[in-house]
Amino acid sequence: MSYGIIDNSHQNDFIGGYYTIEQKGNKLRIIALNSNAFSTVERQRNVVNPIEQLEWLEKILMKSVMNKETVYLVSHMCPGANERDQDEAPTFKDDYSANYLEMIRRFANIIVGQFCGHLHSDTFRIVYDHNKKPVSWMMVAPSLTPNKSPGVSNNPGLRLYKFNTNTGHIIDYTQYYIDLESSPNGDPDDWRIEYNLTHYYGLHEISPRSLHAIAETFQDEDSVQFDSLKGKMSVFDRARPTFELLKPNYYTTTELNATCGVHRYIEANSVRQLKPKDCNLECRRAHYCAVTELDYSRFHSCVETAAEALSGSVHSRSSKALFIAAVLLAIAMLTQHCHH
Repeated sequence: MSYGIIDNSHQNDFIGGYYTIEQKGNKLRIIALNSNAFSTVERQRNVVNPIEQLEWLEKILMKSVMNKETVYLVSHMCPGANERDQDEAPTFKDDYSANYLEMIRRFANIIVGQFCGHLHSDTFRIVYDHNKKPVSWMMVAPSLTPNKSPGVSNNPGLRLYKFNTNTGHIIDYTQYYIDLESSPNGDPDDWRIEYNLTHYYGLHEISPRSLHAIAETFQDEDSVQFDSLKGKMSVFDRARPTFELLKPNYYTTTELNATCGVHRYIEANSVRQLKPKDCNLECRRAHYCAVTELDYSRFHSCVETAAEALSGSVHSRSSKALFIAAVLLAIAMLTQHCHH
């Protein structure tokens, strides 16, 4: 078994709350960041010099390239917006966010995982290159502590990752949770499997491309059709991974029928606190924009564009309905006139 050691050549950086761990026996490096230094909350940002930390990060990543290492980035916060509270300030200040994301694009080939929390929700983020190709991902894990407030409630969650010990590539994870409705006291014996990532979304791999395909389902009203007679789900959409049934010990057929497509993500997002019916098209679009647009201004543009499109769609449907009603009324009047 290999053990990690803090890189002594950068031990002074630990004072700032960020450091790197090298693994004995393999080429996987862990970089722990003090993401509070990038925060929009000034009292958190003033503790550590964010520019120095970004320069340090670049230096460590360049060293990893030279040593042919793969890298995990671990931090409290990921950049971007809160998908469940669009009015909340972004996690990272704009300039730090831009610099950080550009570094992720630059070193995407060696960064095999980014892990954070902060939002208390179960979600993920995708980083795209300047040609809109997905190049990196971030996993946002739900919190151990429950949270209940308007729009952001969740059950306690705990996650166990499975990874290749040589390359660091994430193979899968299992999400555990406590259902506080059935166990209000949070009995530690009540932890149960909520889902397994690859089975839940029918993924053959965990990659920027496969997670992008999941995000794209957020925009479709009818991307998944559940065939209750055959017990299979089929996806009618562009280049999406085929959704597979969960293992029998996870969910019943009835539960599967209620959580097809984007519904699965919505239920997982709150760790089974919210139901898919609680998230309308506008809500789903906010999730999509938060997952795919980590730049805060682009996130808001994404949400506003969707709102305008939704408004236009409603107006179009109303106009069509009025036109049809007018035609039917005219036909009725003509028919009545002919009878006279």
